[in-house]
Amino acid sequence: MPKEILLISPPLRARDGISAHSINLLRGWLSLGYVVQVAHPGIFSIKNEVQLRSEGELNEYLLSGIKIHQMDRQPDHFEQVVIQYAISSYWLQTFLINHWLKKLCAKKRILLCHEPSRELALLGKFGQLIYGEAIKFSTKVCTFSQLGSEALSKFTTHPISMVPLSVPSLADSPGSGGEVPHLLLFGYYLEEKGFEVGLAAVVDALRKAPNSLHLELVVSPRQRLGSARIFAFRDRRAYAKFSQKVREAADQFPTQIVIHGYLTDRELTELLNRTDFILLPYQAITNSGVAVTSKAHGVPVISSPLSPLRQALHNSAIFAGGMDAASWSAELINLTSDLQWRKIRNSLASKAIRSRSQESASKIAAKIIE
Repeated sequence: MPKEILLISPPLRARDGISAHSINLLRGWLSLGYVVQVAHPGIFSIKNEVQLRSEGELNEYLLSGIKIHQMDRQPDHFEQVVIQYAISSYWLQTFLINHWLKKLCAKKRILLCHEPSRELALLGKFGQLIYGEAIKFSTKVCTFSQLGSEALSKFTTHPISMVPLSVPSLADSPGSGGEVPHLLLFGYYLEEKGFEVGLAAVVDALRKAPNSLHLELVVSPRQRLGSARIFAFRDRRAYAKFSQKVREAADQFPTQIVIHGYLTDRELTELLNRTDFILLPYQAITNSGVAVTSKAHGVPVISSPLSPLRQALHNSAIFAGGMDAASWSAELINLTSDLQWRKIRNSLASKAIRSRSQESASKIAAKIIE
């Protein structure tokens, strides 16, 4: 009888940070010999998505959407269940998950909580009720930052397991090979990601030192799933204002600032391969999928000095002296005026690649279910 896991996740083929994490974990469990049933919550029931038995099947499903195996098990028949838990990804569906957890007889019921500190701050007592119910009926709770662990420890006397986000091993980026560093600002737009700060810093650096750097942007509004789309209205309004600033900056520096639209996975990989540094000017964050991407491709990061980012990127990033655009601009000018920036880049890249082995998908996937 093969070892089995039921993974509750946003749909795998959705472009979502939690879906990307699910895919990384799937690679880990499949490499360890598990059969994994993937399902996602609807408004009224847990819906089977696909059953996977190998990484080859996962790759084929992601590419084609074709389901290879007949799914003959109902979600409530599994003994080991892992739930990607984030209110802002599911919203109304979290009530279904909590109700389902109460009735579930699985021996292992593992919650992976992604942004509990942010969601609890946003939702107050309502969020406390939702998280409290979920944790009450779980046998293990995992989170990905110290802030998350502190937020969740209020709901249980049992220890919260803190694990890093899993990192896939991908081809290592050689960088741009250009005369000036090529920077990349990318991800789903949220106000707290501080993309405005990163853009303003680049514009200021270019005004003070023309032709000193090159910036490419791949930023889009987050595609919220299902009922969680109610969280997107604020971000879409702010995104429209940010997009206007991007257009003005690109008009001012047409050869130094390049705007991209939608990129396929292959196109994004090609862009990462010619990137020297990824910018993470986040103003508030508990974890970062972009940080995972940077390690996966061996691309160093210039980061704001938030403690979760220091924790995740302690040996593969340059940390700005502050959170504001002036501090970031000073950091960029210091880097670009230093003739050793390639040496700095190569050193940080090698450290990112080494740390990747400690946070590999198989190691983190095993740690979650141990």
